[in-house]
Amino acid sequence: SALLVTGYYGALSDSKGRKYVLQIPVLGSLIHMVLMIITAKFQKVVGIRLLFVAPIIKGLTGGHSTAMAASHAYISDCTEPAKRSVEFGRITSMFFLGGVIGPSLGSFLLKISPGDDPIINLLYFVVFIETIWLLYIVFIVPESNRHLKTAHKPKTLREKLNIFSALGILLRPQTHNTQVPPYALTVLAFVHFIAIVGLPFGVFVLYAMLKFKWTAYESGIFFSVGSAERLVILLGFLPLLMKFFKEKDNTERKRHVDPARGIYEMVRDQDPEDETMYNMDVIDDPELVKQRQQLRDLKFDVWVMRVGYGVEALALFFYAIAPSTLAYFGAAALGSLASIAHPSMRSLFTNLVPPTQTGELLGAISVVDAIAGILSPLIINSIYSTTVGTMPNLIFFLCAGVFVVATALTLLIKPVKGCWDQGRLRI
Repeated sequence: SALLVTGYYGALSDSKGRKYVLQIPVLGSLIHMVLMIITAKFQKVVGIRLLFVAPIIKGLTGGHSTAMAASHAYISDCTEPAKRSVEFGRITSMFFLGGVIGPSLGSFLLKISPGDDPIINLLYFVVFIETIWLLYIVFIVPESNRHLKTAHKPKTLREKLNIFSALGILLRPQTHNTQVPPYALTVLAFVHFIAIVGLPFGVFVLYAMLKFKWTAYESGIFFSVGSAERLVILLGFLPLLMKFFKEKDNTERKRHVDPARGIYEMVRDQDPEDETMYNMDVIDDPELVKQRQQLRDLKFDVWVMRVGYGVEALALFFYAIAPSTLAYFGAAALGSLASIAHPSMRSLFTNLVPPTQTGELLGAISVVDAIAGILSPLIINSIYSTTVGTMPNLIFFLCAGVFVVATALTLLIKPVKGCWDQGRLRI
């Protein structure tokens, strides 16, 4: 059900505001937990019907996909394009942090909970946390969208529930960012789709259990270590990488612009009345400076995405040939470096559309995530079950090939080369 409404809620955040849409999935999750508690406490009265109603309500209110889309749209409103990939990386890292802390905290609360039914106490705790989060959004979080659409054509119910209608923004040629080809948005969405489909999440542990005789203990360590590694990459390595390249760009620009300005001033001092041939306005023009900065940001995000997908392909290859558990963990460590591609891709997406369409775009991306998330286990598990008896590591070679293709397709997403002409880049 979340698949049907995520695109609609994304577009709604452009017209009603990010804060308005952020409240909806939190409220749905809160209702979901309350219905679970009612079922557990009064099962003899209500039966188990609410167990089926609760997830439907959570899905129709958007769920995790809408919350993520609205959160990314909120961050996009509040940050400059140059810093967006780092901020997206931080919010993604918080989910990895939750994956590290959450299970341990849940086990601890279950252990210290009084009474005969500690699970109910855990559900009460979740309701308390989500209530605090909802109140925080309602009364404290400010609205970030300064470009609210005041006039738009209302959608019919059929259009609201049509997931292919939500994907329309990804299929239209983009005209907002003239520094990349018009088809860049469509190519980027397709790359994102095949990258999700081609990542064999469910096979990592199954293969290790078969080849290295893992148990639940080793599997738990594998996922905990992987989450911790991605947390370090997104919170530590990615900001340092961005800082390094930003300082390098500033140094390079100073090396070229300052001598030009010195020559201009020297010529101007010799002939103050002649300023027709030597004019520094083209260098200092605010609009051109802004566009040059956007071009540098674009190049940074594109290259980070390429490196991330290339590293993922290499990591999957090492998964396939790993002879021991230690080598398998080494491949996982290399794969964690590929997590830098995700925030850079999100940053690229938001830079290709105007601010008035950011919510609609991110909603469409969440729909792509959901579709790919449904297809991926069906495809990957089918291939693995077919080949596990003859060549169990074949799935890793195939998935590595998918990421090689994804990396190659990113070469189509490149700045239009040429010269500046009235604020635009031309071939």
